[in-house]
Amino acid sequence: MLLRPARPEDHVALARLFVELNTGDPPPDLARILDWLPGLAVAEGPGGELWGYRYTERLDGLGYVRQLVVAPEQRDRGLGRRLMLDYAAELRASGVHRWCLNVRSHNARALHLYQQLGLRPVYAGWVLQLPWCLLPEPAISRVRRVTEDEATELEERLNLRPGLVHRHLQIPSRRVCVIDDGRVLGYTSFDVFFCGAFPFVAPDLGVAAELVWACRAFARGGSPVLRVVVERVEAQAELLLSVGATLRYGLSHMEGDVPPEGQR
Repeated sequence: MLLRPARPEDHVALARLFVELNTGDPPPDLARILDWLPGLAVAEGPGGELWGYRYTERLDGLGYVRQLVVAPEQRDRGLGRRLMLDYAAELRASGVHRWCLNVRSHNARALHLYQQLGLRPVYAGWVLQLPWCLLPEPAISRVRRVTEDEATELEERLNLRPGLVHRHLQIPSRRVCVIDDGRVLGYTSFDVFFCGAFPFVAPDLGVAAELVWACRAFARGGSPVLRVVVERVEAQAELLLSVGATLRYGLSHMEGDVPPEGQR
């Protein structure tokens, strides 16, 4: 088996493997794969077939594992561990000593692997789905696009992961928005490919409605629903659930020290 960086010609196999995440999101097209390419690594079998992949991002002093996928026929053979340990070696070589990820809160197999690699739960998250028309269109909108020079202040003010806003501003398919009425009231980063907003920070339904309708203006492909990820603040998730949003699944955000060289 060969671990190597992904290539554009891998996009069909990567889209097929992506479905194994079972998120309900549409498989990524070539444009999306090209967006991810700097953080994609694949496990290639002896016949050239892809057995799995990982997609990662680098934030401030932190490695972020966004996706880890192993083909069903290759599971229980240690491939997920190898992909993770290979990334750990990459982080150590670049002087990064912390890493993190989100995992479904009921994925016992994945939780066990990540705990063995030193990751521990830090906070919860909720993946919700809501029809565009769930919240009434606001009479006025205070939503505006975020600029690079305010990214660090936003991360501090909203308790976001350092470097997250900066990273999202670098991704062409992201529309990074804030509600600003003299002070920051809400925030989201909308992915036009997946019609999803992560993270979605809205302390009340008025702010939520403004963010939802701003996302709708950016949406492509005619999706009838918006998917949002609320982190840390359960009350914000409960607020959306109370008016008819659907809970797709819960998340556990895990963090830890990158394991030392030689860990198996």
